[in-house]
Amino acid sequence: MAVLPFKVGELAACSAGERFDRAAVMGAWTAAFNASGNPALTLPVLVNGRPVGVQLVGKRGEDGRLLALGRMVLEVLGTPLVTLPR
Repeated sequence: MAVLPFKVGELAACSAGERFDRAAVMGAWTAAFNASGNPALTLPVLVNGRPVGVQLVGKRGEDGRLLALGRMVLEVLGTPLVTLPR
């Protein structure tokens, strides 16, 4: 995302239009890769105690390489890996 996440309740007093406008910037960098077909992933990173998603993008067809890079980044940051059951 292009901005830090909102604090809980931060948008509660906003009109629907204002909430949309403020939230729209959060997806500004994701739509291009949805359309291009490039593999992309988002990693959870804490900045000043707040979660921030760091997006990594790879070349088409190199999904495995991107996933390996993501694993390495999480290991360097000390972020625990989550394994989902198959």
